Amino acid sequence: MQDADRMLFEHFQDEQKHFEEIKKDHPEFFIQQEHTASQDILERIGIFLPAKHLPLGYIKYHPFDFIVEEIQTDATVCTVEPAPLFSHDRGSGKTIITDLVKVGIATMEAERELARFLAVEKKSIHSAGIKDAYALTSQRVSIHGIPLEVLEKIPATHFFLKNARLEKGAISIGQLQGNRFTILVRTEHKVNEEEIAQKIHDLEKNGFWNFFWLQRFGNRLLTHVWGLYLFQGDYEGALRSYLCETGPHDLPYFQHLRQEAEENYGNWEILEKLFACVPYSFRYERAMISYLQKNPQDTIGALNTMPDQIKFWAYAYASYVFNRVLSQCASGGRNCTATLPLILTYKKEEQLLYRAFLDGDEVPNNFGENLRPFPYIRLSPRSVDTRIKPLIHVVKSTPEGVAISFDLKKGAYATTFLAHLFTLQEGMPPPAWLNTADIDIKELLGVGSLKETQKILGPYIVLLKKDTSEELSS
Repeated sequence: MQDADRMLFEHFQDEQKHFEEIKKDHPEFFIQQEHTASQDILERIGIFLPAKHLPLGYIKYHPFDFIVEEIQTDATVCTVEPAPLFSHDRGSGKTIITDLVKVGIATMEAERELARFLAVEKKSIHSAGIKDAYALTSQRVSIHGIPLEVLEKIPATHFFLKNARLEKGAISIGQLQGNRFTILVRTEHKVNEEEIAQKIHDLEKNGFWNFFWLQRFGNRLLTHVWGLYLFQGDYEGALRSYLCETGPHDLPYFQHLRQEAEENYGNWEILEKLFACVPYSFRYERAMISYLQKNPQDTIGALNTMPDQIKFWAYAYASYVFNRVLSQCASGGRNCTATLPLILTYKKEEQLLYRAFLDGDEVPNNFGENLRPFPYIRLSPRSVDTRIKPLIHVVKSTPEGVAISFDLKKGAYATTFLAHLFTLQEGMPPPAWLNTADIDIKELLGVGSLKETQKILGPYIVLLKKDTSEELSS
């Protein structure tokens, strides 16, 4: 296995060393605001609702505080506990179906690493959906065109595989029933167990408003802005904003780098040197800059160096205007239907639902033409439930906070559900009151154990500490 096969983790390590050197002279560069789902932050992503006074709840202090396990269409669950690499029945066919358990990287990045390890193209690997980076997750993936035994050559890294077998066909987006979440919300004070149980019961009975939550809009909360530029056909605006604009939670050090990038925008050699010190956090930016050094006038080509991200931008803008319409429903300003279509549709009557917001954003009626340079963005009818009813398995209040295990159907966010119970915080810096005790939340709730998974993935876990800042992605 060549060194390049593990470049992602090595870039992360190199970047952390660079941060430590910079921090010696400029500790202020690494002081960051808390990530709190405050009213102004929610309005940035299209959620306009009356403020509620809810207890503070901190999530994702440890990646094992936030567990996501995919529920298949046959109701079986891809668990995070280790199992043999190969199933007892190895099956037959030309496609490997296997469970991917990961920590510290998002699904798309895990698939890229997997493709490098196996020497196959990224398009040979498919999954039903994207799972968060800063979490412990398990999901099913398919890999086409290689022998089953090749999986044995994959080294230990951010992920491991299990239950591999051969089948026909491949996994497609949305090919799942939902997700099982096991989450520890750390709170300042012990929460009244009967009171939280009653609130959860009400949400289970009546459902919660199914907003697209913060993670849909990226660490900088700007993915919908870049998507808007694509809808408008302003590709240069999208490129410049992506390289230079900062978000409300950016580290001051990243703000400094992007300000310098703005001052030198268009001089790709300078930007390449500027971003070279952050090869992990700015990996997509560096790929675009490398392309622009060779093709300085090809903005669309530069954007197309990261198709997964560009597709994410378009869906983020669709999610933003969906949130705007759902906010009207939730506040009583619009009659609410069981579902709402997304704007990425070729049906003109469904696009009309968003026309007022599109006009305000100066999006033309023929926005589909502006998306044509990105063939992986397809206009296709799709509806999203306006309310979701969670299936609650077990809830327990502890001195550290509230642990809860529950199922949601596909397309629903655990954080949206939790935001109906807590004012959520995450990221750097953790609050001073945070109880940072290690908790095996599966064992606590009687739904399994994380001990064996910890042994395998422990070396690749980065904890959020109160005296340092580690960004997992830009």
